[in-house]
Amino acid sequence: MDESPPAVRAAITVALALTVLCAGGLGLSRLAPPSGAELPGGLGQGTGSSPPPGPAEVWSSVVGFSIGVGTSPSSVVFAQSVDELFVADQGSNNVTVVGAKAGNVVTVIPVGSGPDALAYDPTAGEVFVANYYSDNVSVISVHTDAVVATVAVGSGPYALAVSTVTKKVYVADSGSNELSVISVSKAAVVATDPVGATPAGIAYVQARKQMFVANSGSDDVSVVATVSGKVVRTLPVGQSPAGIAYDPMTRDVYVANAGSSNVSILDARTGALVATVAVPAAPDQIVFDDHQREMFVSIPSTNSLAVLSASTGALIATVPAGAEPLGLAYVSTTHEVAVADFGSTVITEIADTTPALVASVPVGLNPEGDVYDAAAREVFVTDGGSNNVSVISAKTDALVATVPVGINPTAALYVPSRSEVYVANLGSSTISVISDKTDKVVQTLSVGLGPSGLAYDPGKHVLLVSESSANELAVLSTSTGDVLATIHVGLDPQGLTFDPSTGDVFVANSGSSNVSIVSVRTDQVLANVRVGTEPSFVDYVPGYHAVMVANWGSGNVSEISDFEDKVVDTFVIGGEPAGLVYDTGLHELFVADYDSTNVTVISMVTGHVIAALSVGSGPYGLAFDPVQKQVFVSTFGVGDVAVVSDSLPRAK
Repeated sequence: MDESPPAVRAAITVALALTVLCAGGLGLSRLAPPSGAELPGGLGQGTGSSPPPGPAEVWSSVVGFSIGVGTSPSSVVFAQSVDELFVADQGSNNVTVVGAKAGNVVTVIPVGSGPDALAYDPTAGEVFVANYYSDNVSVISVHTDAVVATVAVGSGPYALAVSTVTKKVYVADSGSNELSVISVSKAAVVATDPVGATPAGIAYVQARKQMFVANSGSDDVSVVATVSGKVVRTLPVGQSPAGIAYDPMTRDVYVANAGSSNVSILDARTGALVATVAVPAAPDQIVFDDHQREMFVSIPSTNSLAVLSASTGALIATVPAGAEPLGLAYVSTTHEVAVADFGSTVITEIADTTPALVASVPVGLNPEGDVYDAAAREVFVTDGGSNNVSVISAKTDALVATVPVGINPTAALYVPSRSEVYVANLGSSTISVISDKTDKVVQTLSVGLGPSGLAYDPGKHVLLVSESSANELAVLSTSTGDVLATIHVGLDPQGLTFDPSTGDVFVANSGSSNVSIVSVRTDQVLANVRVGTEPSFVDYVPGYHAVMVANWGSGNVSEISDFEDKVVDTFVIGGEPAGLVYDTGLHELFVADYDSTNVTVISMVTGHVIAALSVGSGPYGLAFDPVQKQVFVSTFGVGDVAVVSDSLPRAK
């Protein structure tokens, strides 16, 4: 690689993200009626104050995967114990099982006629399927992916909820206006409880031992005591209520009213109407995200999801979501929401994070390398064109110091045990040592030709320096500054990273398009792993035993397993991928794409690219602040550092 990146050749625009979760651990209530079936509407509407609507922000959905399933998928539920999604295919009378991470179809299970709703019982390891036309419920074992029982219920079963406390499944029989109560252990109906007209949704409030049942035909909610099976309250809401969800923190119940295009918010303790919130036309299902404290509502008529703040009750966003989005399920292992798109016969996973640009900090010329200092809560940025290091406060996102160093500083490294930042000066073949207490250079170390990358072995207390012009890896004592060893690696070594699980250092050799794996214990090369063209940056991802390599020349990122010392996956980025940094909290890898304006985000959980965020011309180096959950991006072409939040709330 040249001493500085080549000119920028393209600019690519951005995609952002969203967040969703499922209500109260119950499994999901029903979605669209089977083809040809209709739920009668009604009159009347809840009265209560509505929060100021304000403009809802429009967000782009970031797709983890989208996969075809059966005909007319209407409902989806996540079985965490097997990490699989179960999808009700109304048109094909099947349930399709999809791997939640890989997005592959695992199997297809025949069930009853018109499967319309699903619920998951994590204790029993079973998925319950409401078959609308055959008036029964199929019970599927998630361990065998087979139907283990079929239970006859009332007419037109339309919604389900599971209580792990009572060990029962509650089925809304829309045609017979009752709840069928199924004993999980007996796989049989043990009670039938009358409710309102055409029950269409159920939410279980465990703290009160009550089921809240949305009655589409009578425009109200029946509150049923699970102990007695009796209706203890009837609460008026909007027209044709369908989806219903519960927020255990505020103790509010949210009801999506399809006929009046609003959401009623009820106090579960008193039954009082807290607010009525206008949403886009004909809302259907609603689910709760207890991580972001938001309610998500499917809007099939506008192919979108409406997002409500559970703290304020206000509509804060709308999100594109395929053709006729109906069923929603939160996937806790991937932090994504699965959406059943009735009109496009697919199941789609959408990322639940929202990376967004929140600040821009001017620094020196041609900023290249960034590093985060956890003790000082500062980011150190090497300004290759102005021969200094800019120091940014991670608490205020402001420039607090400028430190002169050697010629063409390219990389920086923080060593916690010494409270020092080490800077590789490519042009002067030196290492500047900066105290993070004074933000001044306290020592200058001489090394071989063209130092370009840095790493640190905390066990041996040695600094590792890639010497790009000498094709060597230098090992330096941090206490004396002496060179203890030089190890021949590949051609034009650039970035490097230390793997604490193996005690090895991985060196990206740009000129020979491979990665040298070097033992710091023996100072010998253990292996050379072929990757993409011109590997430039490399980063170790804890917890996954993975070393990620940005291949500048081939526009992709290679994943090396440190168990096998071989490439196990490749992610297409496009352009010229440069700096890498890992968000340990959200398990996401950020990749700077120098040839565009983008930072690409890869979910390490799913193995999918989930976002591309525009930050400015020539993004190059990256650093992550785990306290503020922010990524700092040096933009070589602009001469500033872009600050990206990895968990920004959607409210403006």
